[in-house]
This record gives sequence, structure tokens and C-alpha cells, in this order.
Amino acid sequence: MHVYQLRPVRAMLIMLLLASMFYGVVAIPSVHAAGVDIKINFQTLAAPVPAGYLRDSGEGYAVRAAADQGSSSLTYGWVAPNTNTPRDLTTMGRDRNKNLADQRLDTLVHMQMVSAPGSWEMAIANGNYDVTVAAGDSDSSGSTDLHTIRVEGTTAISQFSPSGGNGTFTRHATAAVRVTVGDGRLTIDATGGTNTKINYVDIASVSTRPSVTTVNPANGAVNVLRNIGIAANVTVTGGGINSDTVNVNTVRLLNMSTGAIVPAGVNTSGGGDIITLTPSSVLDPNTQYRFDVTDGVKAGNGVSFLPFSSTFTTGTGGGPGGGGASVAFTVKRNVASNPTNDLFSSIVLGPDGKMYVSSLLGTITRYNINPTDGTLTNPQIITTIQTSEGTNRAIIGIAFDPAASAGTLVLWVSHNGPYVPTGAPDW
Repeated sequence: MHVYQLRPVRAMLIMLLLASMFYGVVAIPSVHAAGVDIKINFQTLAAPVPAGYLRDSGEGYAVRAAADQGSSSLTYGWVAPNTNTPRDLTTMGRDRNKNLADQRLDTLVHMQMVSAPGSWEMAIANGNYDVTVAAGDSDSSGSTDLHTIRVEGTTAISQFSPSGGNGTFTRHATAAVRVTVGDGRLTIDATGGTNTKINYVDIASVSTRPSVTTVNPANGAVNVLRNIGIAANVTVTGGGINSDTVNVNTVRLLNMSTGAIVPAGVNTSGGGDIITLTPSSVLDPNTQYRFDVTDGVKAGNGVSFLPFSSTFTTGTGGGPGGGGASVAFTVKRNVASNPTNDLFSSIVLGPDGKMYVSSLLGTITRYNINPTDGTLTNPQIITTIQTSEGTNRAIIGIAFDPAASAGTLVLWVSHNGPYVPTGAPDW
């Protein structure tokens, strides 16, 4: 969990060390300098250019003078692989017109036609860049493809084989890599692929755009429970995630066998620091799924996320007849277990096997969990935040440090001004 200092919001680290409790104020800088943010769509000359993108129609490497190519401010285009020799691939552009909602995925340039394969380059200052690329073909009637994309020698997409019918999202793969440019040219090639077709590329200076940092289940995980929910941790400035941009159109789970989008609920936290997706029903057994966070998700300041994709494969557990435990929940409110009568705000299971519940008045209550029926007992009230601030505070979120253990409990807390029914202060 990333905690940023937003005045008057403060972040505090509580270390619960068995009998002792320590605290300290933590301020994490979140200011990033402006930098490169260039988006190129690969297409035909006549195809509509997606909003926010510049056009590449297979022209050889040169200064691009057209208005929809940067008006002479950029130099980019195609070269013969492993050379600086410009190569004309203008006959290799396609606009499939398969009625995709995403025009970027409906267009492409062939990178590996036998008569004239090509690599793509852009003149750019030496430095570190986050590069997002998409490869695939929305037309399912073509030859067998194994799309492979390398950026500065780093493999982003490896022998991706499309599946599904015309225009389905499973016909494309998207990946983001961080690379270093040292020769004044960003180079993208298809070494190791077969009939690779590139759809688009986004190039951004490191740390200029919010992004997903980790995801659970992890990318490539196998034997995943069928009743799993997906959670993606993010790094974001500019006021956290804009929750209005987190929806079924911008965050999705795809069944890679059928190409269908899995019905699900998507959400973010009150602090805007995580993205969650909960399938509406158990997933199919022994099936690969792809989790996508698109650039339609935005931070509070309007900056789009770097697109993110990861895959996992289910097993047989966690579903009817699959060996998963049968679980049911009963909604209850036990006043006796809420000794401070606080308004609870966040809940987390600690590495010590106890439940930690924060409140809008600044307390954290620690409970023992009855292993027989799951009831909460022996509430212990932790008032570190109230004591430190000398007043009540509204705790927004809590999360244990990844390095925390049962013997060394490290809990991160974000909190705001005190909760009142009306007239609460602005952030």
C-alpha cells in the first residue's frame, strides 16, 4: 500500500511490538517532473486516428511533417531490422473494421511480412521510459500468428497466439515494460515472433503516469481458486484513483478460452489506492483468464493509467464439487463487540491471525478470532492515533507492511480530519 501525504491528511506507521507500541509520522514525496508522453497508433493512412494518438502508416524512419504525426516535432518510422536503413511498410497497414469499441485494436502494421520485415524506431532523449505495446489482429480468418514484441531488446510480448472470434479482446495482448534508451533511438522489433502485427505503442517518461505495481493472483499463477477475487495495488499521485473511471469498461476479466468478458463488479478503495474485481460467479475450472486495467482508468488529476494485463489459470478448487469449502455468511451487529461505539471504516487480518478494525473516530480495535465459529472476542482498543494527534481522527485505511510478521507487527494507517455528521473539513 502506498501512503501519500495530502495536507491535512497525514500518514502514520504504527509498530505493534508485542507489549510496546511506537509511532512516527511518515511523509512520502509524490511530485514528478513533466516528461515524455507520446502515443502512436499503427494503421492505414485513411483510417481514423484514435483520440490522443499520432499516426504511423508504415512510413520509413524520418521527420514526420504531417499534423497527425507531430508536425515535424518528432522523428520516427520503420527501418530494416538490425540497421538504421529506412524501410517503407506503407502497404503493410490494415484497418480491419471489425466494429471494435477500441479503434487502436482494429488497426495494425505487419512487422514480419517475408518480403519486407521491419523494426520501428523513434528518436528520443537517452533515459528511462515506460513503454506499453499491443499486438494482435482483430480478424480471426488470417494465418497462424505468434506475436512477439521486444522493446530495446526487452521482451514485452512473447509468441502470443490470438483466440476468439472477430473483434474480441482475446485476439490482442498488451504489455508494459520499463527500458533504458542509450543511443538516442527507442527500438521496437519482432525478433522470435511469427507474422507479428503491432497495434499501438505508448511511451512515457518513468513515473509520469500512474500504474499497477502488483496484482493478486500474480501474473502466471496456476491452480487459482475458482472463487477468487482480483486485487491490484497501484502507484498513483494526483489525488488517488478517480473512482468514476473504474468500471466494467475500463477494468475487465477475460475468459481466454471463449473470448468473453466475465461479468463482475469492479471498485476501488476509499483512499483510491487499489483496484478490485469480483466475478459475479465462480470461474470455470482449468481455464486461463486475463485481467486488464486499461488507460481508461485515471488518477484524480486526469492522467491515464499505464495499461496493465496479467494472466492466471484456475484449478478445480473453490467451486461447487471442486474441493473448496462451503462458506456462508450471516450479517450481524454485536454491540458488545464494539466497545467504543465507533463507526468502523476498514478491516484487515493481521499476520498474527487477529482481526484489526479501524474507526472514523481514530481507534483501532484488535480482536481474537474464534477458530470454531469465527466470532470475534477479547477486543483490545489501540488509541495511538488519538493520543498522537490529541483529538479524534477519521481513519481512512489500514494495511500491514509486507514485511510484517506475527512477532513484528507493522501497520500502516492513513487518516483525515475528525468525523462529524455535517460540516467536515475539506481534504
